[in-house]
Amino acid sequence: MKKNSLSLSFAACACLLSGAAFADGTDFVRLDRIANEAGSVAKVKIPAQTNYIHLMKGTTEFNISGTAQLNNDSFQNVNLLYAPFLSRNLQWGLSLALTHFKDTTGTVGGVVNYYPGTEDRLFYPYFGGAVALPFGTGNHDIQYGGQAGVKLGLSSDVAVTGEFEVRRMNSRNWSGAVLGLSYFASNRIVSDMVTIPTKGSREFGLTGDLSLTNPIGQFLALSKGWFLSDSGEAGVIFSFDHFNHFKDGNVGVFYDYHFRPKSEGCRYLPYVGLGVGTSFGDGQNSSYEDVQAGLKWYFSDHVALNPYLDLTHMNSGSVGNKDNLAFRLGLIFYH
Repeated sequence: MKKNSLSLSFAACACLLSGAAFADGTDFVRLDRIANEAGSVAKVKIPAQTNYIHLMKGTTEFNISGTAQLNNDSFQNVNLLYAPFLSRNLQWGLSLALTHFKDTTGTVGGVVNYYPGTEDRLFYPYFGGAVALPFGTGNHDIQYGGQAGVKLGLSSDVAVTGEFEVRRMNSRNWSGAVLGLSYFASNRIVSDMVTIPTKGSREFGLTGDLSLTNPIGQFLALSKGWFLSDSGEAGVIFSFDHFNHFKDGNVGVFYDYHFRPKSEGCRYLPYVGLGVGTSFGDGQNSSYEDVQAGLKWYFSDHVALNPYLDLTHMNSGSVGNKDNLAFRLGLIFYH
């Protein structure tokens, strides 16, 4: 599925778990009341707000975002952000950006964002400013400008981020939109106790690759998985591969088996997986099989690192078969 290259891989998975306290997704608060005649206990139903992110002083956001131009073979961009909150409304942060456009360049800088309002909510609009210093071949322009966006909660500490940016670089202007995922940590990045997924959990995954040796290449994969048992997960995957002016797609199915630890509160979940599928697009149509082996290490109930090995065998008919072994480092989000 993926061409041979030294690559920096990033993955982000938002997993939709069935974790509500009751089957209809609501919590109950018991209010003990002494009725005049029956002395009964009343139950009041309160909607569960599991997707509401609580912003406050001490909360820190870790964000990964990027852009890819499907009509431009030589452009890729990946952004990393570390951004603590000074209060419920005010946030500052440090940013690192890597860009492939003919040459490999980057910037390092700072951002400030303001979030209107005082209450917790499902989505947070914001606006702010940024300044960045350049590094890399042919990049000598200090960047400054503004941004506005919205963050939509997938869980109490995970959000999808959409942002529109305007930047000034010497005598040139740049504007565009980026899409990313954010993890919000409280006082500690790593939680004291974690709960790993179980039967009934649902998973949505996003994986992207940035080649450091060949800027003319883009890879994007979307997956949806269902935990059929505490250990077994089945799902579907769609990937898009843009390489040397060729655009190819792959669609397939996969099954992962997880080796659940015997001890409670364990942070790791090793697994092995199998997948099959077919490709379509500009290149030679082919089928593929792949095997994976990896480990999920949990920061919290909702976030885990996922280093894994992927071996793919392509059946390309008259063109011949091809094997590709890749190491990838993923970031998985749960809800």
